Amino acid sequence: MDVLNHSLLDSKQSNFPMLSQNVAERLNKLRQWNQSLRESQSSNDTQWKELIAMIDYQCQCVKSFLQGIHHLPGVTGESNELWLEPRGETLIIIDESMPAVALGAALCAALASDNPVRLSVHPDLQSYQQGCLDQLLGRFINKERVVTFDYNDWRNQLKEPSVKVACIAAKESMLIEANQVLANREGPVVILLHDSDPMLPSFSTPTFCLGFNTEKTCTINTTAIGGNASLLEMGAGMKV
Repeated sequence: MDVLNHSLLDSKQSNFPMLSQNVAERLNKLRQWNQSLRESQSSNDTQWKELIAMIDYQCQCVKSFLQGIHHLPGVTGESNELWLEPRGETLIIIDESMPAVALGAALCAALASDNPVRLSVHPDLQSYQQGCLDQLLGRFINKERVVTFDYNDWRNQLKEPSVKVACIAAKESMLIEANQVLANREGPVVILLHDSDPMLPSFSTPTFCLGFNTEKTCTINTTAIGGNASLLEMGAGMKV
């Protein structure tokens, strides 16, 4: 038992500090990207101001949840720890009924969670998408981390086996159709993060970033073989 506990402790000491460090590095790059947007875009455009503010907000939320280990209460003799890891390739779709701030929320949360992204927005929002990617790709994030696709191809993109998360801000009819496409897929269930309200109540919640991650847990039995070590030792010497 001591050998097993020692092995698990060594594993945690080597992996979890690196986990926190990686999150901190990603957030630092995203904040630099946001500062670059702030300097390059017109301050007279309300949508740009809101998008930039949303990226700041998402970075704060991600730091609260992703950086470090969450210790969970458990029974006596048991240690439980939880942390979050990227869920996988994320599909982001924004239609014409949504403001540009939806793009900032989805893109920042996905990248902060270390998920690769497939992205497309309605042509009405193309200037915001292009402005974001011009400042981001090749400067703060590798170009292959975000790829774009034709907006009219969103149904086929939802069927791609590699997609693990679908994040869609669109009118209700589009969300219903997207949900139907996902329901008809074979294989693992794809999580759908969505908002149909231009005020973005779902995208604005502090826990929005959790949908881009999957939970990992580590439970350690801190006694012996699941019981009280001293009682087991006493019982070992008894004659039956």
